[in-house]
Amino acid sequence: IGIKDILDPFRFAVEFQDSRVYNNRFVSTDQERNEYDLLNAYGELYFKKALGADDRGNDRPIRFRVGRMAYETTDRRFIARNEWRNTTNTFEGFRLNLGREANDWELDLFGMQPVRRLQTKFDEANDNLWFFGGIGTWRKWSDIATLQTYYMGQKQTGDPNGFTATNRLDREIHMPGFRIYGKASDILDFDVSYNHQLGFSGPNRVDAHGYTIEVGKTFDHAWKPRIGLFYGYASGDKNPNDNVDNRFDRFFGFARPWSADHYVIYENLKAPKIRFEFSPTQKLGFEVGYGAYWLASSKDRMFDILDGNISNTIKDPGFNRDRTGQSGDFGGHAFEGRIRYQATSRISTILGYTHFTAGEFVKNRIAATSCATLHKHPCTDQRSGNTDFLYFEVLISLL
Repeated sequence: IGIKDILDPFRFAVEFQDSRVYNNRFVSTDQERNEYDLLNAYGELYFKKALGADDRGNDRPIRFRVGRMAYETTDRRFIARNEWRNTTNTFEGFRLNLGREANDWELDLFGMQPVRRLQTKFDEANDNLWFFGGIGTWRKWSDIATLQTYYMGQKQTGDPNGFTATNRLDREIHMPGFRIYGKASDILDFDVSYNHQLGFSGPNRVDAHGYTIEVGKTFDHAWKPRIGLFYGYASGDKNPNDNVDNRFDRFFGFARPWSADHYVIYENLKAPKIRFEFSPTQKLGFEVGYGAYWLASSKDRMFDILDGNISNTIKDPGFNRDRTGQSGDFGGHAFEGRIRYQATSRISTILGYTHFTAGEFVKNRIAATSCATLHKHPCTDQRSGNTDFLYFEVLISLL
C-alpha cells in the first residue's frame, strides 16, 4: 500500500508479509518462517524536477527515503529481496536517489541496518551491523552498454551473544566494483562484473575478490530461443592459519541463480553454466540448464551442505569444510529444468526440478563426518550426496 503524486513531495509505502511453514519435519528457521511482519514501511520526499531534465527530456528527480525498505539493485548479487526462499531481506535506514531508472545517469546512496527476522516476534534492526555505499549508473550508451560503478561496505561491532562465530567478531569490509552489461547486437547480449573486498574480520585481514561473465545469443525465431553461457568465480580462504581471510562475502545478495537447492552461493566457488530457454507463447516458457561447482579453495567451505552455516536456529557443526584440503575441490554438478505458465493476468505458476550429483568433496565430507566414523553426535547419516528437488510455485496478485 502506498501514496504518491497526490501529496507530493510527501510519499509513503507499507508492505506486509506473513511467511509460514506447515508439515515440516525439520526445525524451522528464518529462511522459511517469519510471521506477520513488515517488509516496507517508509516515508519519502520526492522532488520530481529537482535536477532538471536529461538529454532525453526525462525529469531527473531527487528521492529521499527513511524507514524500513526491501529492494533490489545492480544485478542483485549484493542487495536483493531474495524471494526464492519463503522470507525476504529488508533493511532500516535511509536511501537517497539522484535521478531515476529512466535517466541517462543515476546515483543511489544508502546507509542501512539489516533487519533480523525473529520468526514469531516483530523483526528488529541489527544494531551491531551497518551496510552502506553508493551506486552510480551511466546509461548514455545504453543502446550498446550500461556501466555501473559502486562502493559498498559493512561495519560490524561484535555481539558477545551472537549466534554464529562471525556474529561475535568486529568486522569491516570495503568493496569497490563495477558492472557493464548490454547488447552487442540485436541477438547478442553480455553482462560482466568484478568486485574486490578489503578490510578485517576479527584478527584477520580481508582480501577477497569475485567476478562474473555471461554472454547470450537469442535466435531469430518466433519462440525467442536463447542460449546463455556463464562463468562465476568467488575466492575462498586459501589458508585457515595465515591470518588472511580470502572468502568472498555476498553481503545480502540472492542465492537462486547459483543453486536452486542453495548448496552454493557467491563465495568460494568456480561455476561454469549453460542455459537454454524459449517461449512458444506469451504465457508459456521453458528453461533447461546445467552447472558444475568447484571450490575456489579446497580448504574452505561449501556453503549449505551437511547443516552448513545457514540457520539461526541450529548450530553449524562445521561438516561443510575440510581445513586440510584433502577432501578435494569438486563439489558436484546439477541439471535444472523449469516450466513457467501465466494462467491469468493475476495468476502465474512455475514447475521446477533440479537433480544434484555429488562430487568428491561432498562424498568425502559425508564419509569423514558419518556416524560410523565419529561415533558421536552431531554426525551425518549414510547417504550418497545426490539429491532431487521438485517444486511448484503459485503467485496470486490481488492488486
